[in-house]
Amino acid sequence: MNYVFLDIETTGFDYKKDELILIECKKYSRDFQKLDELKLYIKPKKEITKSTSQITKITNQMLYKGTDIKTALQKLKSFLVNCYVICFNGEFDLSFLLTSMYHTEIDMHFWYLELKDFLKDQLHYKNTKQLFELYNVRNAS
Repeated sequence: MNYVFLDIETTGFDYKKDELILIECKKYSRDFQKLDELKLYIKPKKEITKSTSQITKITNQMLYKGTDIKTALQKLKSFLVNCYVICFNGEFDLSFLLTSMYHTEIDMHFWYLELKDFLKDQLHYKNTKQLFELYNVRNAS
């Protein structure tokens, strides 16, 4: 089995009304040699707001060339075959992925590790800001 680090960007924080606009993955072998990567911009139903663009560093022009959500999920499904998925904030990421899978009728199965909770337990940090301070990270974007 390989490992895939998965991250998403969305139009907001509510998986019931907001949309995925980016799925990004990096695939590594069991000995953590980089194998492949996948970056999918997803065209939303309406233009993203200026604040969403500032937070995500994604523009409407980038999304204009994007793919539809069903095609993006089909590509993601193929990319995740025989992989463990690692997410920093899996609860958030997976709420959007599962909702999109439901609406597009795409069936996808994978194992995942919630990295945020794992690090919280191992490093005893209370929040993401504290974790960034621990590793001397100045800009998280």
